[in-house]
Amino acid sequence: MTIQKRICMPNDVRTWANNGAPIPDWVRAHMAGKVASNGTFLISTPVGTARVHVGNVVIQHCGELSSRTPDEVIEFIEGLKAETASVVTAIGPGKSAQFGTRTKSGRGKKRGVARKIAFRPAIGSMPSIEWVHTLELTRLIHEGAVGRVASVA
Repeated sequence: MTIQKRICMPNDVRTWANNGAPIPDWVRAHMAGKVASNGTFLISTPVGTARVHVGNVVIQHCGELSSRTPDEVIEFIEGLKAETASVVTAIGPGKSAQFGTRTKSGRGKKRGVARKIAFRPAIGSMPSIEWVHTLELTRLIHEGAVGRVASVA
């Protein structure tokens, strides 16, 4: 029984098991070198060169080859199906918008405006006159205590 009969395959996925059967032309086109005496050979993959051992399965998807053990093939092909699944999901009949679009309920609020951060007033005297607020300085001028503030700093 071949891999294609055991699982539902996406349309553009081909598989071949390295079990002594002749190597198909679509695998030969990606081979790097010749078949070794132990039955292994190298193929070019999207991440580099991979060795196909006897018993491994070669998978072609979108013109690129991968090599997996028979135990990993089903999970790998399910991942390929998930990648090729349609991403666009309509909200309702005849709608072409996707989820996460802006709604009409939040129109009164301004978006993207930074919130003003409020700090409590400072407690005690400031370390220098540059740190004293201008309103506090004018109050000190009217009280006649400016010389005292400057002499402390």
